[in-house]
Amino acid sequence: MSNPVCAVIGVGPGNGTAIARKFSSEGYKIALLSRNEDYLNELAHECGDARAYVYDALDTTAPEKVFGKIKQELGSVDVLVYNAGSGMFGSVDKINLSDFEGAWRINALGLLAAVKAVLPDMLEKHSGQLVAISSLAGFRGLPKSAAFHASSGIGR
Repeated sequence: MSNPVCAVIGVGPGNGTAIARKFSSEGYKIALLSRNEDYLNELAHECGDARAYVYDALDTTAPEKVFGKIKQELGSVDVLVYNAGSGMFGSVDKINLSDFEGAWRINALGLLAAVKAVLPDMLEKHSGQLVAISSLAGFRGLPKSAAFHASSGIGR
């Protein structure tokens, strides 16, 4: 049986990298997804059976294209970790609607688009895991985090 595939969206030098390294150490093939191609390529060399995929969580057409490529190159995704996120801070009277919409697009709509891309294969196999990394702000409001709170808690 082939090693399972873990796709990590939102791979930066913090949580995304730690998550990718942990799954790699457990024998998973890793799909590393973020906008920073140089960083992804460096990390792919460190993580054994890993590949880098440039991915922008704001682009709702990206999941279909990128996850199709992942399926061809690594296999269907067994674990999806959505670590992409956008923090926008300010009180309700100070935030603007376009900034709020941008945060919502990354934190909520980007998650939904990614899940819709991998879910059919998971349902067909009757297995799979969806992991959405959130923030404390998604569960409880913090000062000047109205937009972040509203967009972080959706779907999580």
